[in-house]
Amino acid sequence: MDSLQFNDPLLVRLLGATSQRGSVISNNLANANTPGFTPERVEFESRLRAALERGDSLDAVEPELQKDSSGPASPDGNTVSLEDEMGAMLENRMRYETYASILEAQFEQIRTSVQEGR
Repeated sequence: MDSLQFNDPLLVRLLGATSQRGSVISNNLANANTPGFTPERVEFESRLRAALERGDSLDAVEPELQKDSSGPASPDGNTVSLEDEMGAMLENRMRYETYASILEAQFEQIRTSVQEGR
């Protein structure tokens, strides 16, 4: 049961970060033709990994919004790449589905335990 207490809040935070990331990707796509627009990225999983490697508490790690000016700029200064955004959207969806499946399996374990304990 201890592992469930540790994973549930973390999985909920991971789901929240993927939801936030989905909104940011949608905003990037909506501004693909906006002159001078620079897309943004949500960094969370990499920040969690770094905290784990340092041995820091994961409770303080929050998603971070960062500008992404790594792509080439169009003549109007916009750096949104439709291909990159669509790839990011697909990756984000796979992450969300994975996290949701893990959380669902944990709830199923709890549900089974409760029903068998009657």
